[in-house]
Amino acid sequence: MKSAALAALLLIAAAAPALALTGTCDFSQRSPIGTPYVNNTKVTDAGRLPASRTPLWWDFRTLQSATWACTKKGLNGWTLTITHAPIPGVTKEAFKWMWANLATKALAPDGNTYPMFQLLHLRDHAFHDSTAKPLKVGATTTWVEFPLTGCSGSGKGQPWTCPPAGSANPGFVQSSPQSEWQCLDQVNATTTKVMLFSASTVKFGTQGCIPAGCAWIITTQHRWIYSKPKNVLSVKTTLRVGYGNPTNDVKIVDGWRNGVDALEKCERQALHFVEEIGSTEHWLQAAYKAANPTATAGR
Repeated sequence: MKSAALAALLLIAAAAPALALTGTCDFSQRSPIGTPYVNNTKVTDAGRLPASRTPLWWDFRTLQSATWACTKKGLNGWTLTITHAPIPGVTKEAFKWMWANLATKALAPDGNTYPMFQLLHLRDHAFHDSTAKPLKVGATTTWVEFPLTGCSGSGKGQPWTCPPAGSANPGFVQSSPQSEWQCLDQVNATTTKVMLFSASTVKFGTQGCIPAGCAWIITTQHRWIYSKPKNVLSVKTTLRVGYGNPTNDVKIVDGWRNGVDALEKCERQALHFVEEIGSTEHWLQAAYKAANPTATAGR
Protein backbone atom coordinates (compact mmCIF):
# COMPACT_ATOMS: atom_id res chain seq x y z
CA MET A 1 0.00 0.00 0.00
CA LYS A 2 2.96 2.32 0.56
CA SER A 3 4.92 1.46 -2.57
CA ALA A 4 6.00 4.26 -4.87
CA ALA A 5 3.92 2.81 -7.71
CA LEU A 6 0.74 2.67 -5.67
CA ALA A 7 1.32 6.18 -4.33
CA ALA A 8 1.78 7.53 -7.83
CA LEU A 9 -1.34 5.85 -9.19
CA LEU A 10 -3.44 6.91 -6.22
CA LEU A 11 -2.21 10.45 -6.78
CA ILE A 12 -3.46 10.30 -10.36
CA ALA A 13 -6.80 8.84 -9.27
CA ALA A 14 -7.30 11.56 -6.68
CA ALA A 15 -6.49 14.36 -9.10
CA ALA A 16 -8.25 13.06 -12.21
CA PRO A 17 -10.92 15.49 -13.46
CA ALA A 18 -14.49 14.45 -14.18
CA LEU A 19 -16.66 15.87 -16.96
CA ALA A 20 -15.59 19.27 -18.21
CA LEU A 21 -17.67 22.34 -17.45
CA THR A 22 -19.73 24.08 -20.04
CA GLY A 23 -19.01 27.76 -19.86
CA THR A 24 -16.20 29.50 -18.03
CA CYS A 25 -15.61 30.84 -14.55
CA ASP A 26 -14.67 34.48 -14.06
CA PHE A 27 -12.22 34.38 -11.17
CA SER A 28 -12.09 38.18 -11.00
CA GLN A 29 -15.59 38.17 -9.51
CA ARG A 30 -16.42 37.32 -5.90
CA SER A 31 -19.36 35.05 -5.22
CA PRO A 32 -21.82 35.37 -2.29
CA ILE A 33 -19.66 32.92 -0.33
CA GLY A 34 -16.36 34.67 -1.02
CA THR A 35 -13.77 33.67 -3.60
CA PRO A 36 -15.21 31.28 -6.22
CA TYR A 37 -14.35 27.67 -5.41
CA VAL A 38 -13.41 25.22 -8.14
CA ASN A 39 -13.26 21.44 -7.79
CA ASN A 40 -12.02 18.74 -10.14
CA THR A 41 -15.43 17.05 -9.95
CA LYS A 42 -18.31 19.33 -10.87
CA VAL A 43 -22.08 19.14 -11.00
CA THR A 44 -22.56 19.08 -14.76
CA ASP A 45 -26.12 17.73 -14.88
CA ALA A 46 -28.78 20.20 -13.71
CA GLY A 47 -31.09 17.21 -13.29
CA ARG A 48 -29.23 16.54 -10.07
CA LEU A 49 -30.61 19.78 -8.68
CA PRO A 50 -34.08 19.67 -7.05
CA ALA A 51 -37.07 21.14 -8.87
CA SER A 52 -37.90 23.36 -5.89
CA ARG A 53 -36.88 24.07 -2.29
CA THR A 54 -38.80 24.36 0.95
CA PRO A 55 -38.46 27.56 2.99
CA LEU A 56 -35.76 27.59 5.66
CA TRP A 57 -37.90 26.20 8.49
CA TRP A 58 -35.28 26.49 11.23
CA ASP A 59 -32.09 28.32 12.09
CA PHE A 60 -29.01 26.20 11.61
CA ARG A 61 -26.55 25.79 14.43
CA THR A 62 -23.31 27.76 14.31
CA LEU A 63 -19.74 26.60 14.83
CA GLN A 64 -19.88 28.20 18.26
CA SER A 65 -22.37 25.51 19.33
CA ALA A 66 -19.81 22.72 18.88
CA THR A 67 -16.32 21.76 20.01
CA TRP A 68 -14.24 21.29 16.89
CA ALA A 69 -10.71 21.40 15.54
CA CYS A 70 -9.05 21.46 12.13
CA THR A 71 -5.50 20.11 12.32
CA LYS A 72 -2.84 18.88 9.99
CA LYS A 73 -2.55 15.10 9.90
CA GLY A 74 1.12 14.24 9.63
CA LEU A 75 3.05 16.28 7.09
CA ASN A 76 0.38 16.97 4.51
CA GLY A 77 -2.99 15.46 5.44
CA TRP A 78 -5.83 17.07 7.39
CA THR A 79 -8.20 15.97 10.13
CA LEU A 80 -11.45 17.63 11.26
CA THR A 81 -12.99 16.56 14.56
CA ILE A 82 -16.36 17.80 15.85
CA THR A 83 -18.19 17.11 19.09
CA HIS A 84 -21.68 18.36 18.34
CA ALA A 85 -23.88 19.94 20.97
CA PRO A 86 -26.38 17.37 22.32
CA ILE A 87 -29.40 16.76 20.10
CA PRO A 88 -32.56 16.70 22.25
CA GLY A 89 -35.30 14.19 21.58
CA VAL A 90 -33.48 12.15 18.91
CA THR A 91 -32.83 8.48 19.67
CA LYS A 92 -30.06 6.23 18.40
CA GLU A 93 -32.57 4.15 16.45
CA ALA A 94 -33.85 7.22 14.63
CA PHE A 95 -30.34 8.39 13.81
CA LYS A 96 -29.33 5.02 12.36
CA TRP A 97 -32.62 4.82 10.45
CA MET A 98 -31.88 8.19 8.84
CA TRP A 99 -28.51 7.07 7.47
CA ALA A 100 -29.96 3.75 6.31
CA ASN A 101 -32.80 5.43 4.42
CA LEU A 102 -31.31 8.76 3.41
CA ALA A 103 -32.02 8.02 -0.27
CA THR A 104 -35.78 7.78 0.40
CA LYS A 105 -38.47 10.27 1.47
CA ALA A 106 -39.52 11.27 4.98
CA LEU A 107 -42.15 13.34 6.76
CA ALA A 108 -41.40 17.04 7.14
CA PRO A 109 -42.75 19.58 9.66
CA ASP A 110 -45.34 20.83 7.15
CA GLY A 111 -46.95 17.37 6.96
CA ASN A 112 -45.63 16.58 3.48
CA THR A 113 -42.87 14.17 2.51
CA TYR A 114 -39.58 15.24 0.93
CA PRO A 115 -36.29 13.57 0.02
CA MET A 116 -34.69 12.86 3.38
CA PHE A 117 -31.32 14.04 2.10
CA GLN A 118 -32.80 17.51 1.64
CA LEU A 119 -34.33 17.50 5.12
CA LEU A 120 -30.88 16.75 6.53
CA HIS A 121 -29.75 20.04 5.02
CA LEU A 122 -32.49 22.24 3.57
CA ARG A 123 -30.08 24.68 1.95
CA ASP A 124 -26.96 22.86 0.78
CA HIS A 125 -28.05 19.37 -0.26
CA ALA A 126 -29.07 18.85 -3.88
CA PHE A 127 -28.96 15.12 -4.62
CA HIS A 128 -28.24 11.79 -2.95
CA ASP A 129 -28.57 8.17 -3.95
CA SER A 130 -27.07 4.79 -3.00
CA THR A 131 -26.75 1.37 -4.57
CA ALA A 132 -28.40 -0.27 -1.54
CA LYS A 133 -31.65 0.79 0.11
CA PRO A 134 -31.56 0.45 3.09
CA LEU A 135 -27.89 1.38 3.21
CA LYS A 136 -25.35 -1.32 4.02
CA VAL A 137 -21.60 -1.81 4.13
CA GLY A 138 -20.10 -1.87 0.65
CA ALA A 139 -22.80 0.27 -0.94
CA THR A 140 -21.69 3.07 -3.23
CA THR A 141 -23.24 6.47 -2.57
CA THR A 142 -23.61 9.61 -4.67
CA TRP A 143 -23.68 13.05 -3.06
CA VAL A 144 -24.25 16.46 -4.62
CA GLU A 145 -24.11 19.44 -2.30
CA PHE A 146 -22.99 23.07 -2.24
CA PRO A 147 -21.56 23.79 1.23
CA LEU A 148 -22.63 27.15 2.75
CA THR A 149 -24.86 28.23 -0.14
CA GLY A 150 -25.74 31.89 0.29
CA CYS A 151 -23.46 32.33 3.32
CA SER A 152 -20.80 34.98 3.66
CA GLY A 153 -17.58 34.94 5.65
CA SER A 154 -13.85 34.52 5.40
CA GLY A 155 -13.27 31.52 7.62
CA LYS A 156 -10.15 31.12 9.79
CA GLY A 157 -12.08 31.56 13.01
CA GLN A 158 -14.39 34.34 11.84
CA PRO A 159 -18.17 33.76 12.10
CA TRP A 160 -20.06 32.87 8.94
CA THR A 161 -23.32 34.68 8.22
CA CYS A 162 -26.03 32.48 6.71
CA PRO A 163 -29.70 33.12 5.82
CA PRO A 164 -31.92 32.73 8.92
CA ALA A 165 -35.13 30.77 9.38
CA GLY A 166 -38.03 32.26 7.46
CA SER A 167 -35.80 33.38 4.60
CA ALA A 168 -36.23 32.32 1.03
CA ASN A 169 -34.13 29.22 0.51
CA PRO A 170 -30.98 30.15 -1.48
CA GLY A 171 -30.35 26.50 -2.42
CA PHE A 172 -29.92 25.89 -6.13
CA VAL A 173 -32.73 24.35 -8.19
CA GLN A 174 -33.09 23.05 -11.75
CA SER A 175 -34.09 26.48 -13.02
CA SER A 176 -30.95 28.12 -11.56
CA PRO A 177 -28.65 29.27 -14.35
CA GLN A 178 -25.51 27.18 -14.48
CA SER A 179 -23.51 30.38 -14.27
CA GLU A 180 -24.78 30.84 -10.71
CA TRP A 181 -23.45 27.56 -9.34
CA GLN A 182 -20.84 26.05 -11.61
CA CYS A 183 -17.93 27.98 -10.03
CA LEU A 184 -19.02 27.62 -6.41
CA ASP A 185 -17.78 25.10 -3.88
CA GLN A 186 -19.30 21.75 -4.83
CA VAL A 187 -19.24 18.15 -3.72
CA ASN A 188 -20.11 15.70 -6.48
CA ALA A 189 -18.76 12.35 -5.26
CA THR A 190 -19.86 9.13 -6.95
CA THR A 191 -17.13 6.88 -5.53
CA THR A 192 -17.99 7.18 -1.84
CA LYS A 193 -18.47 3.78 -0.26
CA VAL A 194 -19.89 2.70 3.09
CA MET A 195 -16.93 1.37 5.09
CA LEU A 196 -18.76 0.77 8.37
CA PHE A 197 -22.38 0.86 9.44
CA SER A 198 -23.49 -0.26 12.90
CA ALA A 199 -25.93 0.73 15.63
CA SER A 200 -23.64 3.59 16.63
CA THR A 201 -21.35 4.40 13.68
CA VAL A 202 -21.48 5.15 9.97
CA LYS A 203 -18.30 5.70 7.99
CA PHE A 204 -17.97 6.74 4.35
CA GLY A 205 -14.77 6.61 2.33
CA THR A 206 -13.37 7.61 -1.04
CA GLN A 207 -10.84 5.18 -2.49
CA GLY A 208 -7.92 5.40 -4.82
CA CYS A 209 -7.32 1.98 -6.35
CA ILE A 210 -5.06 -0.03 -8.61
CA PRO A 211 -5.13 -3.81 -9.27
CA ALA A 212 -2.66 -4.33 -6.44
CA GLY A 213 -4.91 -2.69 -3.85
CA CYS A 214 -6.83 0.35 -2.64
CA ALA A 215 -6.39 3.09 -0.06
CA TRP A 216 -9.06 5.14 1.68
CA ILE A 217 -7.90 8.65 0.81
CA ILE A 218 -10.81 10.63 2.35
CA THR A 219 -13.07 9.30 5.11
CA THR A 220 -16.01 10.74 7.06
CA GLN A 221 -17.26 9.08 10.22
CA HIS A 222 -20.21 9.88 12.49
CA ARG A 223 -20.50 8.14 15.88
CA TRP A 224 -23.41 8.55 18.26
CA ILE A 225 -24.59 7.57 21.73
CA TYR A 226 -28.02 8.07 23.28
CA SER A 227 -28.72 9.04 26.90
CA LYS A 228 -32.18 7.78 27.85
CA PRO A 229 -32.35 9.69 31.19
CA LYS A 230 -31.54 12.98 29.42
CA ASN A 231 -33.28 12.04 26.14
CA VAL A 232 -30.41 13.45 24.09
CA LEU A 233 -28.15 12.13 21.37
CA SER A 234 -24.43 12.91 21.37
CA VAL A 235 -22.64 12.82 18.01
CA LYS A 236 -18.98 13.04 17.06
CA THR A 237 -17.80 13.61 13.48
CA THR A 238 -14.32 12.92 12.11
CA LEU A 239 -13.15 13.82 8.60
CA ARG A 240 -9.72 12.61 7.48
CA VAL A 241 -8.09 13.81 4.27
CA GLY A 242 -5.06 11.84 3.11
CA TYR A 243 -3.84 8.39 4.04
CA GLY A 244 -0.31 8.95 5.30
CA ASN A 245 1.82 9.16 2.18
CA PRO A 246 3.40 12.65 2.25
CA THR A 247 3.69 13.09 -1.53
CA ASN A 248 0.28 11.70 -2.36
CA ASP A 249 -1.47 13.60 0.43
CA VAL A 250 -0.45 16.93 -1.12
CA LYS A 251 -2.52 16.16 -4.24
CA ILE A 252 -5.41 14.71 -2.23
CA VAL A 253 -5.57 17.83 -0.05
CA ASP A 254 -5.28 20.10 -3.09
CA GLY A 255 -8.30 18.43 -4.70
CA TRP A 256 -10.28 18.56 -1.46
CA ARG A 257 -9.61 22.22 -0.64
CA ASN A 258 -10.88 23.46 -4.02
CA GLY A 259 -8.15 26.02 -4.58
CA VAL A 260 -8.48 27.85 -1.27
CA ASP A 261 -6.62 27.73 2.02
CA ALA A 262 -6.93 24.29 3.61
CA LEU A 263 -7.90 25.71 7.00
CA GLU A 264 -10.72 27.76 5.50
CA LYS A 265 -11.96 24.73 3.55
CA CYS A 266 -11.87 22.66 6.73
CA GLU A 267 -13.87 25.29 8.64
CA ARG A 268 -16.43 25.47 5.84
CA GLN A 269 -16.84 21.71 6.03
CA ALA A 270 -17.06 21.90 9.83
CA LEU A 271 -19.94 24.36 9.67
CA HIS A 272 -21.76 22.27 7.08
CA PHE A 273 -21.53 19.20 9.34
CA VAL A 274 -22.66 21.20 12.38
CA GLU A 275 -25.64 22.55 10.45
CA GLU A 276 -26.83 19.21 9.09
CA ILE A 277 -26.32 17.12 12.24
CA GLY A 278 -27.84 19.83 14.44
CA SER A 279 -30.88 20.17 12.18
CA THR A 280 -32.03 16.64 13.04
CA GLU A 281 -33.58 17.87 16.29
CA HIS A 282 -36.21 19.71 14.24
CA TRP A 283 -37.54 16.85 12.11
CA LEU A 284 -35.91 13.45 12.56
CA GLN A 285 -37.76 11.91 15.51
CA ALA A 286 -41.19 12.75 14.12
CA ALA A 287 -40.20 11.38 10.71
CA TYR A 288 -38.88 8.19 12.30
CA LYS A 289 -42.07 7.65 14.31
CA ALA A 290 -44.21 8.21 11.23
CA ALA A 291 -42.25 5.59 9.29
CA ASN A 292 -41.91 3.18 12.24
CA PRO A 293 -45.12 3.53 14.31
CA THR A 294 -44.54 0.33 16.33
CA ALA A 295 -40.83 0.92 17.06
CA THR A 296 -39.63 1.03 20.67
CA ALA A 297 -37.09 3.80 21.13
CA GLY A 298 -34.17 4.05 23.50
CA ARG A 299 -33.57 0.34 24.09
